[in-house]
Amino acid sequence: MKKQVEVAIRGLGADFREPRAPELAEWVRSQRGKTCDILSYYIEQTLKPQTEVDTPAAGGTWYGERWKESIGGIENGLLTAEPHGDAAAVTADAGRMQAVRKGAWASAPPPSALYIGDAYYDDADECSAALAGCYRQLMRAMRDEGVRGHVFIADAFDDVELEVLAGGKTLFCSFSRDPGVHMAILEHQTTLAVPSRDAAMAISLGNEYEIRRIILVDADSHGLALCADNFDPDEIIAGGYCRSACDAYWKSVKASARIVLDS
Repeated sequence: MKKQVEVAIRGLGADFREPRAPELAEWVRSQRGKTCDILSYYIEQTLKPQTEVDTPAAGGTWYGERWKESIGGIENGLLTAEPHGDAAAVTADAGRMQAVRKGAWASAPPPSALYIGDAYYDDADECSAALAGCYRQLMRAMRDEGVRGHVFIADAFDDVELEVLAGGKTLFCSFSRDPGVHMAILEHQTTLAVPSRDAAMAISLGNEYEIRRIILVDADSHGLALCADNFDPDEIIAGGYCRSACDAYWKSVKASARIVLDS
């Protein structure tokens, strides 16, 4: 006899939707007396639809704009001085996230995905380490305001940022189909996030690396069935990154977040 078991749901971020003028005007009126900008609006917009997500994440790949403006020493896309973090804006963002959903994570691209040129160190690893050090400062400031942790999303990561940023409150995530990208990630964390179509690849990587949890992004019955044969139910998570129509998207993630087991 078969039984269905629901699995936990995790948000990895979302793309924003350009607001209609009346909608934005109404939001601006609601912000009187508060420090805010359009990114503040996008933060709320990406988080509010995640009401049924167990571990939500505000932000997304677009949120790199905030991190870039929070690192001093950058001129015209080039690092021209020793970088330093200014946490004022990200701290305000963190407070806004917590006002919408306590315990939310923040999602952003890693330093390498900001494409900051090096005109100061003349050494790729040293530059990467300095930028990652600024990220750590900003991450700590956001956690002090209640953000639970950070999801970093990119096609690939450099070795230095993986080393510097890894930790229990960091999740590296790539939707790449290149096993090498995920192998590099698994050198630093035991949770692996992959699209459901790549469940077989993830299971294969489990023969070489310790995987304690698997996050299936846009989980479908086939991917979940493969994982159910190789992981315990509490090690399987249905993940999502919303590209559009987020209210409907997160409901669909919720609806698919179940595995079938022998009773």
